[in-house]
Amino acid sequence: MKKAITLILVTLIAGQAKPQSVDGSSAKSGSSSGWIPIQVTTNRVLVPVVINGHPVTANLVNGITSQIDKGFIDNNNILATNASGQQLQASLTLQFADMTVSQPVNAVVYGHQNSNPPVDLIAGDEVFKEFVVDIDFPNRRIAFYRPDSFIPPTGVTPLVFKQEEVAGHIGLGLLSRCRLIFDYSRDRLYIIPGPRSAVNAPFPKDRSGLVMKKVQDDYVVRYVCPGSPAMKAGFQVGDTVIQVNNQSMPALLGTAWQTAAWGNVHLTDLGTTYIFTLKDKSVRKLTTAEYF
Repeated sequence: MKKAITLILVTLIAGQAKPQSVDGSSAKSGSSSGWIPIQVTTNRVLVPVVINGHPVTANLVNGITSQIDKGFIDNNNILATNASGQQLQASLTLQFADMTVSQPVNAVVYGHQNSNPPVDLIAGDEVFKEFVVDIDFPNRRIAFYRPDSFIPPTGVTPLVFKQEEVAGHIGLGLLSRCRLIFDYSRDRLYIIPGPRSAVNAPFPKDRSGLVMKKVQDDYVVRYVCPGSPAMKAGFQVGDTVIQVNNQSMPALLGTAWQTAAWGNVHLTDLGTTYIFTLKDKSVRKLTTAEYF
């Protein structure tokens, strides 16, 4: 894992590619979606997609099976089935601009989540195996190419990777400073540094040390970082938070809080005091601070 991270950092620092060779045509005519605008949050890449004729927003995530919101399939009369001992699945037709996934995607059905912004689909490896996926984070755009027509950018040395050999994850804090081209068909990843302002931008930092999991409208503490403000405030794993500053947790999402797709919550502002009310009516006082 250490070697893999080192290779990526070397590419970022030393692998400055000539922009004219990178921004040129990367696929034969008719084999590319062209650039599609995307939204990038702290931990999500949000892409417009058409599901069975319905335009929605998808969260693009590699390394997992595609998942579809149960509320979406119920509202749009999409059939969901399950074989014996398997999870409920729905057969979907996915279209990104003019590019359609060639085979129906059997997406796992999950319970509705009140994410912000909302997404109906988590688009997973089925998309990455179908297309070469080109994510230009600094310019907030994405393109999809047919692998047999994809023309790799010149002047950029690809990294060789095996999808089944994963020792860890590198998050968007690093990757969003670059343009990434995933070519699953050839086990290749191209990393092209963004402008210096993006590469040198400061990393967002957690300043609470409090990790929680969403359970309905409450949040249950799942981890307390050693030496963090959360530990000093007396938080313990298993504590259930029902309010912060006399507001319910959902009311705070998207303001002082950031919510990951899996339900973790982190405070990111500095030097602000929050009053947490727990389910047992006890109170925790936390002031955000640098602790690592």
